[in-house]
Amino acid sequence: MERTRAILSGQSMWSALLGALLLLLFGTSVALVPIRGDNDCWWHVKTGKYIAENGLPHNDVFAFTAEEYEWHNHEWVTQLAMWKAFRLGESWGLGGWRMVTVAKTGAILLACLILYFLAGRLSRNWWIALLVASIALAVGRRTFYPRPPLVTNVLLAAEILLITGIHEKWWSRKWLLALPPMFAAWSNLHGGWMAGIVVGAAYAGADILYALPLPEKAKRLIHPSPEPVPWKWWVPVGLACVVATWANPFGWQLYAMPGRVLGDKALVSSLGELLPPDWRFMQIFLSTMVLLLATMVVLAAKRRLPLRLAEWAIWAFFLWQGVRHVRHLLLYGVMAVPLMTRVAMEAAALARGNDEAPARAAKVGACVLLLALAVQGATLRNWPEGLSYPRRNALFAEYEQGYLPWDFPAEQCDFIEAAVLEGRMFNENHYAGYLIWRFSPETHKVFSDPRFDIFGGAIWRQEVIVINALTPPVDSGLLPWRGILEEWDIQWMLIKGTSPLAATLDGEKDWVLAANWPPPAEYLPHWQIWIRNTPDNAAMIARTRRTFERRYGVRVPQ
Repeated sequence: MERTRAILSGQSMWSALLGALLLLLFGTSVALVPIRGDNDCWWHVKTGKYIAENGLPHNDVFAFTAEEYEWHNHEWVTQLAMWKAFRLGESWGLGGWRMVTVAKTGAILLACLILYFLAGRLSRNWWIALLVASIALAVGRRTFYPRPPLVTNVLLAAEILLITGIHEKWWSRKWLLALPPMFAAWSNLHGGWMAGIVVGAAYAGADILYALPLPEKAKRLIHPSPEPVPWKWWVPVGLACVVATWANPFGWQLYAMPGRVLGDKALVSSLGELLPPDWRFMQIFLSTMVLLLATMVVLAAKRRLPLRLAEWAIWAFFLWQGVRHVRHLLLYGVMAVPLMTRVAMEAAALARGNDEAPARAAKVGACVLLLALAVQGATLRNWPEGLSYPRRNALFAEYEQGYLPWDFPAEQCDFIEAAVLEGRMFNENHYAGYLIWRFSPETHKVFSDPRFDIFGGAIWRQEVIVINALTPPVDSGLLPWRGILEEWDIQWMLIKGTSPLAATLDGEKDWVLAANWPPPAEYLPHWQIWIRNTPDNAAMIARTRRTFERRYGVRVPQ
């Protein structure tokens, strides 16, 4: 009975262990799924393979349109680690892409455990810690791709744990000296070190403000229970962190990287992961935000709203980023943990008081949220196929290759190899990652791909013109779609059969439809291969048509 009470109180070792186990089970269910709808993971692992075999490339090696572009690769160490994980999975018989997914899951769980420990130490209640860490996990679940950004989530969690621990007197200020080496490593792992600089600057700014001769009320807004770090610590450590970000093969040039994408408004508005979230699939985010804001209102009315200037600034900044760009929701989930924990602590304290209405509201709200998280983890269906998480976990075990082949042009690439297509191809960036994995740079380099941090929107604009069969105004300086294909000497194209280009080519004599895969289900893509109709390509056209008829028993219409 005593042990049961201790567990229910959330303050015993058994509570901590049980909470960690539940969090790990939830995280594994959400993360251990086959690769689907992500084309970037392919070129990340292929880059790691290239680096392992050839060293760091100075120029782009995957797209023939970008061979003159310098490649300042800000995540080369992570890509190399991903390739090593792939090789390990192959040698163990688990499967390369399965092992990459396992490594991804490990990174997610590590970040969750760091956040769980942070929330547990702050609240002294492991059930509050479980609630807060589960919310962070649920908010970011739609961006759990096997990509280098997951490393940033681990390091951001470690950064806020370290700084919060110093503020809360869990350890000494000397631990700040761990930040510069962390940023030196971070600048070779992923470009998210810039978010780390923002977070460090917020905490440093609040501490330095507190040291100014301000009114006592203003100081309580910054640090109600102050243990600020003096500016004599922050200034040298902050400068050391900035200098440490140059400890990479490209030095200061990484600072110019975001401008190539974020400075191009047309490009930003077209990239799915930089667009606002699709709110139809954001039930957990919206429900937790409503509950959080409602709890804040109640606490503010009772004058119990926790005040920490840095935590509020970070929460607001990353909330703004997450609402604007879906890829940043995962960062918001991580960075909201300190504030959510303090709000949950005050709500729990209020619930234990004599005011029955807030107590009842807090208890009911927490129960509803936990139930929503449990339902989401078990049954949420937002794929076109309507697959729940348990079914996705089963698919991970079922498909040895570690990915769902119908989501990528896997069959089409097998056909391209069998038909021995020659010359330069045209493709869209949305599926270029898989093409890079299969062909580039060994046999076929791609026309366009999603590495916009290398070449910005220049190649993307040409891709848009071609795939939409456009003729831009003469004063735009851009060639029409036919001119672009001629300029790059495109001999064949793998495109979606639903594109405007496919409809236009249907009436063109200069191009021949050589292969056609109508989709067996409405949510699957319609693929086509078109070949330039020239005497030099006559043998390739005939060979491609014969190969298609032999493989599928269907003739492509002449």
